[in-house]
Amino acid sequence: MSFNIVQTAQGNSELSTLVTALQAADGDLVSILSGNGPFTVLAPTNAAFNTFLQDNNFSSLSDIPTDVLSQVLLNHVITGEVPSSALAGQGSGYAKTNAMGAGDNYISLYFDTSNGVKFNNSASVIDGGADVSASNGIVHVIDRVIALPSVVDHALANSNFSNLTAALGAADGDLVGILSTAGPFTVLAPGNMAFGEFLSDNNFGSLGDVPTDALASVLLNHVVSGAISSTDLVNLGSGYTNTSADAFDGHKMSIYYNTDNGVEFNGKSMVTT
Repeated sequence: MSFNIVQTAQGNSELSTLVTALQAADGDLVSILSGNGPFTVLAPTNAAFNTFLQDNNFSSLSDIPTDVLSQVLLNHVITGEVPSSALAGQGSGYAKTNAMGAGDNYISLYFDTSNGVKFNNSASVIDGGADVSASNGIVHVIDRVIALPSVVDHALANSNFSNLTAALGAADGDLVGILSTAGPFTVLAPGNMAFGEFLSDNNFGSLGDVPTDALASVLLNHVVSGAISSTDLVNLGSGYTNTSADAFDGHKMSIYYNTDNGVEFNGKSMVTT
């Protein structure tokens, strides 16, 4: 007899808290994850839930608002079957979860398989926990609950953004604090190579050589208020949008985007794939 994802979780005593959470959350998640799917579920262990509760000052699952609990759980659900071999084949990258983020966009999850299988640089698949088959998908048992990420959390999770996170911490204006709030924000996130080119082009030996007020302005020129997806930009084609950086006249700086050949900003920076 083949068991669905919920039944599979019910049959594992280490996932009893997950089952309780699915039953308590908004959205009838038990019925959804008992449906046809297919789904890939990252299933936190009981110990993972205990850590999550302690880290967020909850004494029990019942202290978590049921709408928030639903989104946290959906942040562990990917539509389609994603076996560990598929993740390993890609090495690292992003997958969309079923949790809803800013602008009614699905929240993304970063995975990295350079040392096991890790999600958002926090949750790892436990030994023997990968590729648990169910009739409507696959379960990967993990050792942490994956919290709903801010844009800063996403940058911290991906080692290619280590220069960006260092810059955010060094710049004037508590940009880490600002970008950790609800927003919404659209952040054009330069990778480490882009930062290296910026430093070289401007004769800086390191980020520490960049004046912190100038660094803040440069970084804010990569932040747009609101949630703007690449689809939104493609539909618009080309044009200007204001960033969060201040111009000399007190207005906000503008950035030009063009989607004739990918998504390009100010005729120079392109969104990578």
